[in-house]
Amino acid sequence: MASKTPSLDSRKQWHQLRRRRLLRRLAEDGDSRAAKDESQLPPLKCRRHVASSIKILDEIATGLAKEKEEMVRNAKERDALSERGNNAREVERAVTLRRQLNKWIDRTEKLCEQSNQKAQEAKAKMHELRAIRRKLTEEHTEKSKEMERLDILGAQMEKTSISCRGSTQRRKGEATQQG
Repeated sequence: MASKTPSLDSRKQWHQLRRRRLLRRLAEDGDSRAAKDESQLPPLKCRRHVASSIKILDEIATGLAKEKEEMVRNAKERDALSERGNNAREVERAVTLRRQLNKWIDRTEKLCEQSNQKAQEAKAKMHELRAIRRKLTEEHTEKSKEMERLDILGAQMEKTSISCRGSTQRRKGEATQQG
């Protein structure tokens, strides 16, 4: 049965390969330690596989970098779109608020016109009522004067009738005394 863990030989090979890569990188950077262990480099066939693997890894790294740049660009575009959406919502909200404000202004103007019209009507009615009151007051005054005149006339007539009665009774009394 095959074990899932790598064998001891494959571990050694892996560590050696890792060490060689490190030495190669150091040599490329100009490090003096790389020249001492040049004899430990793998055979040419392994070098080709390592080189192709490194090339593939470089391509993958380049692809990942491009994807990362694309993700950053997409995030910026998404932010810009959301900002535009927010701006569009703000514009819509401003338009809606402006419409509502215009409606309220129209309503208040209409109410002001109605109240002014009602005030004018009330003023006209008030003038009319004042004229009627003045007329009624004059009529009342005239009737009062007429009543007073009639009272005076009545009193005078009473006096004259009393004086007439008195003189008639005196005459009757004189006539009865004479007759």
